[in-house]
Amino acid sequence: MLAPLLLSFALTTLNAPSSPLLQDVDVRAEFVRIHAAEGTEALRALWEAYPGRVLGSIDEDLEGSLAIWEAAKGGELSVSDMAVIHEQQERALWGAAIASEVTGDAIFIDYTSSFVGWSDEEKRSFRAGQAFFAQARKDMAAGEWDAALEAGQQCTQLALQLGDWWGVAMGLSAEARASLGQGKAVAAIAPASRARLLYQQLGLTASELNAIQTMLTALEELGRQERALACADAAVALAVELGDSDAAAAFTARRDALK
Repeated sequence: MLAPLLLSFALTTLNAPSSPLLQDVDVRAEFVRIHAAEGTEALRALWEAYPGRVLGSIDEDLEGSLAIWEAAKGGELSVSDMAVIHEQQERALWGAAIASEVTGDAIFIDYTSSFVGWSDEEKRSFRAGQAFFAQARKDMAAGEWDAALEAGQQCTQLALQLGDWWGVAMGLSAEARASLGQGKAVAAIAPASRARLLYQQLGLTASELNAIQTMLTALEELGRQERALACADAAVALAVELGDSDAAAAFTARRDALK
């Protein structure tokens, strides 16, 4: 899932600059170049060096292939269009398979193979799930928590049926945030924790931090000290990894308050 739905919402704005290494390398361009050279070992090295760029690099091919299909508006695809789609999907599958080998997480190849295999109706369902997430964001911005929860649940359910694990994480995050907005901290914990684990597997560190923040808020409200401390510790570590000193300081203060 790419922009405008790529950016996950947060309870607070997290300013997380990339490390100098990530700024020096266009990982997507390197992925395309390595694929053309059939450099399996080179791709393993790239994914090991930049785990947070794996999903986005692969997803450009997946979204690109879907965009070509959508542009046809239900009509026949040209031979050249079909060739481009095949190239994008083949590259995405290759990259995802190696990513799953490198990380030990089957989620990359499962997500990619699911995406590539969707029927026309499932492609439309994928877009519907994205629309539900966008609606959840709008509802939350307006303080319409009941509507936001329903939209988040719709996003989650559609994504689950498709093997769209990124979408599942987004829907769960929306559910958790909406539950907090309703004043239902207990109900927020399960979807937030599931979203956190999915984001971790997908290598989406900033989104994982947002999910942990939701968990931490709910746990603080409920007085569940030990789990809250564990979340605060994880949040501090992730904020440091992201290079966000302000967020690291804020989570450190919250951790210290729990002791």
